[in-house]
Amino acid sequence: MRKHCIKSKNGGLISYKKSKAKELVNNANKISCLIKELNISLEIPDYLNVNNTITIECIKASKTDVAIIDELMQLLQENMQSIAGFVSFRFECEEEYPVLYCYEIQLYPQFRHLHVGTFLMNILLSISLALNMHRVMLTVFKSNKSAIKFFEKLGFETDVTDPSMFKGVKTVDYRILSKLTVK
Repeated sequence: MRKHCIKSKNGGLISYKKSKAKELVNNANKISCLIKELNISLEIPDYLNVNNTITIECIKASKTDVAIIDELMQLLQENMQSIAGFVSFRFECEEEYPVLYCYEIQLYPQFRHLHVGTFLMNILLSISLALNMHRVMLTVFKSNKSAIKFFEKLGFETDVTDPSMFKGVKTVDYRILSKLTVK
């Protein structure tokens, strides 16, 4: 009987954690301009080895229609600037935790090894921390050794949800990495 009560308590706690995680994710998704509203610093750090001025934009995919994308591309062309790369992310609940999941980070070759990727990932980590997300998560192919090295250098480790952490799970060609951002 006592065991059943403990299960109920744990189940209630897990349910509460999931509810709070969902609330944090919903609140994060309501913010229209993350960088501005969270006062995320976009000051170009000394370690960034680029001669060009870098502008960081935060645009929600759900709020961007084709006309705006066309306008941005026209503006880009008029200013004779080029896109260095992009980061695609969203807020999710992973188990009972709110997380910022980085789906993609892509840089043009001429912007690699200049710390632009580090700068972009640090912005994601700042957003995650400011919104009380538990961690930043991402998936990387095992064959992409340079990306794995990059993320590990930033402090990312194999996540508890990585398939390799479970016995009897079929071998996969990717890893799930994460970095805690809880205060």
